[in-house]
Amino acid sequence: MTSLTLGTLISSLADVYGRKNGCLLYCLIYGMGCITKNFSSYWILMFGRMCGGIGLSLLWSVFESWCVSEARRLGLSEANLVSVFTNESFYDAAAAIISAFAGHYIVKLSGSYVAPFNASALICAACATLISFTWRENYGDDDEDDDHPPTDNYPTTNHPPTKINTPASPSMGAD
Repeated sequence: MTSLTLGTLISSLADVYGRKNGCLLYCLIYGMGCITKNFSSYWILMFGRMCGGIGLSLLWSVFESWCVSEARRLGLSEANLVSVFTNESFYDAAAAIISAFAGHYIVKLSGSYVAPFNASALICAACATLISFTWRENYGDDDEDDDHPPTDNYPTTNHPPTKINTPASPSMGAD
């Protein structure tokens, strides 16, 4: 429910305040949600669930928006973007599988079911650092729509895709 309400609003603000900033906000909010698992207070845990919902909305919107805008700034073709998003689907699934095994071993080593969430918070911090120092900022641009109408981004019956892209994610239904 949080993802539907607050997440949608916060994701749309990335066009105004910057998509890189939206990605950094994801790292912060999702990391905070992971840290709340260390507490037994119902209200802190509920706050963590809200962070997770908002974080997932950011995850599935601002990173891709940043990528599309950056690709256009660099003059990359739409075919390059199709390749990027096709690979993203594969590597997303692979990362989910690897993360499950890693989480299992972290629990085995630490004896704590919360330890994988703490590791995830550290990974969010590392990603935020990497994003801060290596990414350019970009914003929503009204002129961008004039140069690249929405039909350029989606395959049509006149131009079939060269690869099958499966948008299903292993994390669907979380938060």
